[in-house]
Amino acid sequence: MEDQKRQRTRPSNTTTVKEIAKSSTLNLFPNPASEIINIELRHLKNIANATITMYDITGKKIIEKQINHSTMETISVTELAPGLYTILISDANSILGKQKVVLQK
Repeated sequence: MEDQKRQRTRPSNTTTVKEIAKSSTLNLFPNPASEIINIELRHLKNIANATITMYDITGKKIIEKQINHSTMETISVTELAPGLYTILISDANSILGKQKVVLQK
């Protein structure tokens, strides 16, 4: 009964533990990074219409980029402040991968 209450009150824009467990860990490098982050997509399935989103430690969306059916994407981070960020790859229905990255200058 308590689980049902939690499910009904969970906002639709949150991620559940089950969704994170099903998502793949991304291969990001270098980590820590200072200028660019390379994201290897070769092992992810169904990346058509997927998006790479980068969030800062407060959960603010910093970067959003559509994936171009490639096996590798690069994000420039030279303009971002040092700190801990989360990179999420998702499509309209699910999280395909999630990884934390440290930026340092």
